[in-house]
Amino acid sequence: FTLLNNKYLIGRVLGRGGFGITYIALDTSRNIICAIKEYMPSEYSKRSGNTTNIEPFPDTKSRNVFSHGRDKFVEEARTLQKLRNNPIVVDILDFFSQNNTAYLVMEYLDGLDLRKRSKMSGGKLDVKFADQIFLTVASALMDIHRRNILHRDLSPENIIVTSNNRIKLIDFGAARNY
Repeated sequence: FTLLNNKYLIGRVLGRGGFGITYIALDTSRNIICAIKEYMPSEYSKRSGNTTNIEPFPDTKSRNVFSHGRDKFVEEARTLQKLRNNPIVVDILDFFSQNNTAYLVMEYLDGLDLRKRSKMSGGKLDVKFADQIFLTVASALMDIHRRNILHRDLSPENIIVTSNNRIKLIDFGAARNY
């Protein structure tokens, strides 16, 4: 229940990775549910005391990795902004810096990644549905590549199938302009 940027009420953790934590949140200004990804490289930083501030560990390597990673995190937000018109790419709503870190606000996707969804089906997907996923993701990648962007982390975990069977591509943290 932390309030970020004077409008995002943070809820439970949706997922954790090596360089960030994703939360469900309420955008109180628009009264919509969203997802917020916080830059938090746990190997190189920690929360400062009982605050929401994130501080790199005092050694030079941690400070350098933290600073470089935060810059890359902001670059991910800028990349996603370029892809706002692609209905297959997760929509970015906002990004901002606060608490000595950065935050990326995205549409909330109620669903499962492709790996979890296939596990629920005994490790298999219906052939027609698999074709639909392949064609949808390939179409999105064609648009992304036309904009001179490479995703570089295409995996079943980065393809979300929503509860109403929409297919969305997420996690542009490794994306690069070329």
